[in-house]
Amino acid sequence: MVEFLAVWLAAVGSSPLILTRGYGGADEAKMLQRHLAGTPVKIGIGANRANTAACFLKRYGHISPCKHGDSDFEKRFSYNKQGNCSYSDQIGVAILDDGMQHISMWRDIEIVMVNAMIPWGNHQLIPLGPLREPLTALTRADIVVIHHADMVLTPFFFCISETTY
Repeated sequence: MVEFLAVWLAAVGSSPLILTRGYGGADEAKMLQRHLAGTPVKIGIGANRANTAACFLKRYGHISPCKHGDSDFEKRFSYNKQGNCSYSDQIGVAILDDGMQHISMWRDIEIVMVNAMIPWGNHQLIPLGPLREPLTALTRADIVVIHHADMVLTPFFFCISETTY
């Protein structure tokens, strides 16, 4: 989903920054770098994604979500890098990969992916099961995407969508 969103955002003129922790020798990050080579997508790898984001924003600057004007809000929150960074290189959006448990990081939208084949595993948290957080954390999600839904029986799919947490 991260790659899909980054490609789509780049295609509509944004320059996305993917922030990933880089688990397992950063294999996923290396794959993203291969797949997104030649695009305006930037990939920040590091355990402290807030620091990683700060480094990228300092280097590239970012496109303010509001037009530049005279309001106090715009003066305080419209940072653009000083220097030779072109407008197209400035970061337009940040995508936090696998970051729901990082609740201290502010976000506009929370998307959660659920695998229909093994939606909740054994309902146990890591290290006893696959869940990073209790199912109640899904209440913080704005969007829940159930992937591989075409590979399960319809009644089972409805059990997933009706899960109470």
